[in-house]
Formats: sequence, structure tokens, C-alpha cells
Amino acid sequence: RMARESVVALSRMEGVYVRQHVLVDVVDATGNDRHGMPRRPWIRKTSATYLKARLSSEVYWYNAKQGDRDEPPRVRADVDAVKTVLGAGSWPGVPAIEGVVYTPIVRTDGSILQQAGYDPAMRLIYRPEVNHGTIERSPSREKVERARDYLLKVVKDFPFEKPQVSRAVWLAAVLTRFCRYSYSGMSPMFSVSAREQGSGKGLLVDCAAIISDGRPADTMPFTGDEAEAKREIIAILSGDDTHHVALDNIAIGTKLSSAAYEAMLTGFATVGREVGTSEVKRIVMSDAVWWATGNYLEMGPDMAR
Repeated sequence: RMARESVVALSRMEGVYVRQHVLVDVVDATGNDRHGMPRRPWIRKTSATYLKARLSSEVYWYNAKQGDRDEPPRVRADVDAVKTVLGAGSWPGVPAIEGVVYTPIVRTDGSILQQAGYDPAMRLIYRPEVNHGTIERSPSREKVERARDYLLKVVKDFPFEKPQVSRAVWLAAVLTRFCRYSYSGMSPMFSVSAREQGSGKGLLVDCAAIISDGRPADTMPFTGDEAEAKREIIAILSGDDTHHVALDNIAIGTKLSSAAYEAMLTGFATVGREVGTSEVKRIVMSDAVWWATGNYLEMGPDMAR
């Protein structure tokens, strides 16, 4: 009975959710990161210590065997009840969560998520970092074209070989992030190739990332090591704060060809062991936008497709 009523109490608490059949809570980080940007909240697996503290502070626990039965003394949450709640595997009424977003996004029904807080329809928490104003639900075509042209001004100085096509692809990368939660299919990797160093490949990626997520893209090397690639994918997709990821500066002569990345880009889920543990995880493919950059970038046949 204590465990059942604890679950009812949990369903009324803020900041407690269910994610991938695990009870989790959202931690509000404080201060700024090394770039001077506000630290973002993160989702963690709820610990017994934290759950006991929350249940002790927000639920009245008492020991009927002590003192006056009319006013039994208050005690801390029962340890066995807390363990039972954590191991329940099902928590009716506790909301599910998929992640945290920091810019408005398109919902599956075509509407715009732009009100701060938890959105039950999308199972997302929206934490705005910039005041975007109110986004119109049905803008005119003229306004849409004006907005498109405004975005494309960001890349007007990049020396594209095929400006019209390249700008369209870059704009697709920007919009993919905003629309990533509106559909369940896959999204392609975006690639940036150049003929010389310092031509702005990384800057082009960051321009898209900052517009659609408020932060530069996360970068990582590409070595061609399949085992390492699998571990990297599991590690990245296990996190909650990665939305633009770039395989940066792939060396000349190294083909972008990887069974692990090809499976990641075309599959719905992957299974693997998390680095540093013996735990095997099933990771649903992420909402991240993936990039690859390099001079004279070469694609393997399956990756190109």
C-alpha cells in the first residue's frame, strides 16, 4: 500500500518522469559553461537517495505504532517502499519524457511547441533560452519566403560551387532540427566538402546548429574503426544534450564508410554496451542532426546512398 500511494504521489510531483522504462528526474544545472552559456538541465536515472528525499519532503509518512494514534509522529520515507517503487517497472500516472528542447519545434500534428514547460503531447520539456516571440500558426506565403531569405543571408558569403543547391541543402539541415520530432523516420547526414583548409566547413555547420539549437555543433573525429564507432554512437545517443554532431575534418584519403554509422542513419534502434559498464543498452535513434566535413571528402557507396 505504501508503494502504491507513493506512485500516486510521484504522479503529482514536478520533475519526475519515466523514460525507456526507467524512473528519471530532471536536474536543473546552475551557472554558465566555459563558453559563457547557461548550463542546461539534464535527465538522470532516479536514485534511491533522491527518491527517498523527495518522498520524505512531499508526502506525510508516519509510524502508527509510536505515540498518540490521533497524531502519529512524522518519519522519513520507508526504505523498503522506496526500493519497491524504484523497481516497479511501471508507474501509472507518472508522465513519460523523451527529452528537453530549447527552441520551438514542430509537433506531429503540425502545430508549434512554443510554450515553456512540459508538453504531454510530445513528451518533451521546452526550456526557451531566447525570446523568439510568438510564432504564427498560418503565416502567408510572402512571410514564409521572407523568413527563408532572412535565414539564407547567414550563408550568403560562403563560396559554394553550386550556390542554389548548396544553400537549399544547408537550409534543409536547419529545418530538419526544428521538424525532427514531427515524424518517426530517419534523417540523412549532411556533408560539407572543400578543397582547402580554413574554408569555413565547421563554421557552416555551426551556423545551422546555432540557429536551430542555440549552440555550436559537437565535433568528433572519424577513424574508420568500427568497434570504436559503435561505442561512440552509443555514448552520444545515451546523452540528452546532443543535437548537432559533426564528424569533423575527415582526413584526405579516408572514405566516410562505416557499417555502424550506416546502420545508425537507416535504422530505428541500436543495441550495444555502454563504455565503462557491462550494461547492454537499446538506444532509439536520436533526434540529432549528423554532419561530416572534410577536404575532398569521399563517401563509401552505402554511405552515399
